[in-house]
Amino acid sequence: MLNFLLIILVSLASILGNGLFRMGLQRAGLESLRPSYLLKNLPSVIFQPLIIAGFIIFATGAIIWFRVLTQEPLNRSYPVFIAFVSFFLVIVSFTLLREPIVWYRVLGSILILSGAILAFAKI
Repeated sequence: MLNFLLIILVSLASILGNGLFRMGLQRAGLESLRPSYLLKNLPSVIFQPLIIAGFIIFATGAIIWFRVLTQEPLNRSYPVFIAFVSFFLVIVSFTLLREPIVWYRVLGSILILSGAILAFAKI
């Protein structure tokens, strides 16, 4: 049960980290990944507080994920991770990034999540 909760935490950290990356890139004004443009604007991206927070949250999730991988088979833990990522993605995209939410993405995420929970269960 602890590993299941840790997987949920890792998936949330992954989505929050990526959400913060996106917000930080927008705030830094990064418009392109062309090498010349990126090099010119790299300091404003690297030192953007939202980018730094995203890396800290993402890295913390990775460390927790390493612990899960030492305890659970990958073919059991990874589907649950991906399912919760898809579920949290809908929520974080809507709440933090103000992206539109549509009913079929919510339904799809719930169906994926339900299947992964069944796959994780020891029957």
